[in-house]
Amino acid sequence: MSSISIDPEKNNVGAYIRNININKLDKNQINKIKDTLNQFGVIFIKNQDLDPETYQSFAKSIGQPV
Repeated sequence: MSSISIDPEKNNVGAYIRNININKLDKNQINKIKDTLNQFGVIFIKNQDLDPETYQSFAKSIGQPV
């Protein structure tokens, strides 16, 4: 897999995270996602094949789901 790509959206409102598979994250990738979320407030990760359990697990890995 290629390294994660972070592309800020216009006006620095959110960022797209590319070249990532949420089903296979390591600790460094999770930390990069957290940092990006903290910096931009919103993240967009497209084209993921997630079942509800995987989605919940991902959400818990980056913060407290509400």
